[in-house]
Amino acid sequence: MSQINASIVICTAASSLLLLLILLRLKINGQLPLLAMTRRWVTMPATTSTGVLALVAAVATSAFVATFEPETGTRAPENASASAPPAHTAFDTDEDLAALRSYASSMDAPHASAPNEPLPGVDEMISQLKARLDENPGDVKGWKMLGWSYQNIGQVAEASRAYEAALKLAPADAEITAALAAVKSAAAEAVKR
Repeated sequence: MSQINASIVICTAASSLLLLLILLRLKINGQLPLLAMTRRWVTMPATTSTGVLALVAAVATSAFVATFEPETGTRAPENASASAPPAHTAFDTDEDLAALRSYASSMDAPHASAPNEPLPGVDEMISQLKARLDENPGDVKGWKMLGWSYQNIGQVAEASRAYEAALKLAPADAEITAALAAVKSAAAEAVKR
């Protein structure tokens, strides 16, 4: 996620610099518009310029915050509707889905499938993970993965139960606490709708 944030910052800075350089060279009717804008900005009352800066900062912040969920830092689904829960393909990235598949495959290492066989679907992987947790209920990482999996397919009640089980095993784990808070917040939002 930090690579995405860095890319956004770099692209925004580069675009702003490009626009500034173009405005420095641009002449309209023999005048430099950047110079005229600078004169107007400097002569503007302090309250007006503060209001303009606050408005621009609020718009930029809201655009950035709307792109990412505040609790988890993950990218919000772009086509999420208020009435329908996310589909099974609502994973943030292909890397996340690959991580779930890798973990599910590692659970059955002695019975691992041949390299050319297709991987099972998300529902099947969740079933395998639940079966693994039935055998080994003390697996904190497994409970976290189950909560994460349910959260990413829109089953917040199941995600909440999985994160609560993980929190019982590791009460000081801040990651689990944050994930549980995010799931409960999503459940509260779903109830409000």
